[in-house]
Amino acid sequence: MIRLVNVEKSVDTRPSPTWLLRRIGLEIPKGEFVTVMGPSGAGKSTMLAILGMLDADFRGEYWLDGQPVPSPTSFDSVVG
Repeated sequence: MIRLVNVEKSVDTRPSPTWLLRRIGLEIPKGEFVTVMGPSGAGKSTMLAILGMLDADFRGEYWLDGQPVPSPTSFDSVVG
């Protein structure tokens, strides 16, 4: 199963951040097939990069087969 809880990703722009993903919640049961659709710039590739573990720079929770997938922000709270 894939589960996203309040997943967010932004890039630092001035004067405020530009949100690429904002408060994404998703649950895909094991064996389920899904299609990701949306207009250009909606965050489809960004979300797929996170799901494929190619981009770990996100906030929120990502669970894969019942195990949490850590993000750098979760490392900060454990280490720092």
